[in-house]
Amino acid sequence: MSWAIIGRGQGWTRFHRLTANVVFGLAMVLVWHWVAGRYSDRLANWPAMQRLMDDTAGRNLNQAARFLAELAVFKADPDV
Repeated sequence: MSWAIIGRGQGWTRFHRLTANVVFGLAMVLVWHWVAGRYSDRLANWPAMQRLMDDTAGRNLNQAARFLAELAVFKADPDV
C-alpha cells in the first residue's frame, strides 16, 4: 500500500470530522438560542442565568437598538 493513499484517506477523515464538528456546533447554537428565547422569562429565581438567557436571545441588543432609535429622534427634534 502506498503512503499517498493512506495520507489521502486520513485527510478525508479529518475533513469529515471537522465538518461534523462545525455542523454540530451550529446546531447547538441554534438550539441554545431557541431555549434562551423560550425559557428566559421563567428563570426569575436565578438572575445570572436569566441575564445569560436574555443576552443569548438578543433582548438586551434589541433594547439598546430601541434606545438608540429614540435618541436619534430626540436629536433630530429642533424643539429641544
